[in-house]
Amino acid sequence: MASSAFDPAQALARIPGILSVEPLRLSEKTKEGLEEGEIGPAQALSGRILGFRIRYLSQGKSLSAFWAQPQGEGPFPAVLLCRGGSGDFGKWESIDLFRPGSMLAALAGAGYAVAAPQYPGVDGGEGQDALGSEADLASVLDLHPILMNCPWILSDRIGLYGFSRGGMAVYQALAQSHWPKAAVVAAGLADAVGLDRFRPGFAEYQAQMHGPSLEEKQKRSALCWPQKLRHSPPILLLHGTADDRVDPQDSVRMAQELLKLGVPHKLKLFEGAGHDPSPFQKEAQRLTLEWFDRYLKGEDSSGQA
Repeated sequence: MASSAFDPAQALARIPGILSVEPLRLSEKTKEGLEEGEIGPAQALSGRILGFRIRYLSQGKSLSAFWAQPQGEGPFPAVLLCRGGSGDFGKWESIDLFRPGSMLAALAGAGYAVAAPQYPGVDGGEGQDALGSEADLASVLDLHPILMNCPWILSDRIGLYGFSRGGMAVYQALAQSHWPKAAVVAAGLADAVGLDRFRPGFAEYQAQMHGPSLEEKQKRSALCWPQKLRHSPPILLLHGTADDRVDPQDSVRMAQELLKLGVPHKLKLFEGAGHDPSPFQKEAQRLTLEWFDRYLKGEDSSGQA
């Protein structure tokens, strides 16, 4: 009699809150989006990880998220991965599961289960992305109980990662939650109030997304309520000094506030790097994995437990 093998797709489909599970693979069409030198590493990675598009419930609405995890039965530590961009710009694509340099691929390849929300109104999800609304934050936080209900996830070893507007989501989540064990914020927005001064004309886009009021901008500005972060886990802040989308001072000022609060943290500035620190991508990825390995796996930078 054959033993029953662990089927992650079937297991995920049984988790409360998940509506559907669609396996995602490295297809020939997906390979067309890769550079020639990326195909080999992507093929190697595709043999070590599993990727899915899931539909899940958040505030009664059906939303989309990407899910990745290593092959095997685990148990695995996990990271909630908050993307940048807004609407369809910056949304997760199948290629992100396998492209070298993608944080989604890097985390799964390093032994983490990863849940990556698309935010409301994106990738077939219901609702509307409002660049940091309560519904947007719920789309992140409502993945936590799903992770907690997965027997192959280490429920006490879950972290948060956010890039750009995803960094704003991480700060919002940390202000309301005590379960994250570590966080990484890369080029994270912490001052939506002052963003129009840094990016002239951006206030018009903010008004389209969530209205023009100062109150709405303050809700999205962790530097307006740093005291809410006093119980945060260790936070790694990464930012390029030549970022022209999110002011690098957002991370510098946040580091100063975390110091006052006594929150363990580290700030790394990449000299001359822009919003997406391509020249320093490998270093940023290494620092991120070392941070999570230390606080979610209990390993030091040399990999020793």
